[in-house]
Amino acid sequence: MSLRVCSNLSTLLLALALACPALADAPKKADEPKKADEPKQADEPKKDKSAEAKPADAAPAAGAEAAPAQDLGPMPDEKVWEHPPADEEKPVAPQAAPKKVVVGDGKPLSVGLVLGYGFTTDRRVKAVIDADPNGFGAGLRGGYTLDIQLYLGLYFNYYLGSTESGDQQGTGSKSSVTASSMHFGAEVGYDAWLGPAVFRPSLQIGPALALTDQSGKTTTVNALMFGPGMTIFAPVDDFFIGGDFRFNLLTGDSPSSILIAAIGGARF
Repeated sequence: MSLRVCSNLSTLLLALALACPALADAPKKADEPKKADEPKQADEPKKDKSAEAKPADAAPAAGAEAAPAQDLGPMPDEKVWEHPPADEEKPVAPQAAPKKVVVGDGKPLSVGLVLGYGFTTDRRVKAVIDADPNGFGAGLRGGYTLDIQLYLGLYFNYYLGSTESGDQQGTGSKSSVTASSMHFGAEVGYDAWLGPAVFRPSLQIGPALALTDQSGKTTTVNALMFGPGMTIFAPVDDFFIGGDFRFNLLTGDSPSSILIAAIGGARF
């Protein structure tokens, strides 16, 4: 019986001896799939970390060389207010040149002919035979109107006057007296456009000469004339036509008069 027990023990020991290497290899084989999966699991975090963007203000790793700092220029002073750059960069719109205001039709120069009659208001020149130095008259007038509607011009009027005949006082003989006059000088006025017509109040200032011829003897009387008046005319293309009413006030012994005349001419 002891031999049988011994044989059974030896058989058990032999089985254990054969089973030990197999048991020792079993854990290794079980670990092999885990080891194969480990690299994959280890790579996944690396891929995620590489995909993530590094923050700009992250501190450099220890031992790594710091990148050279970029020169951003002088920092602005926070206490000083600066104009917004957006307003400074806005382009300045070009300003249109102011349009020139033209009053009227842009033809400032005028030259015309005056035809009228001078009515004498007093007789200061006393002669043996009294003759009127005014009467029918003709003249020229021209001037220039500035942008401010101020008119500056010249004038010349000649009056044919009259001739009177009669007995010479104290001699009983007949004689004749012829009198005439001329006015010339400068004129200043203002052109007011009212619809199609121009109203020009003006003042004429200049010498006035009264010429008297009695029996071959010529006498000249000089005076200064102030002629306030009004000219009204209507422009028609390059021409104009109108009328003039004026007081011819003379100094000294020369007779004053009232002029009523028609005026017409050309405009440039």
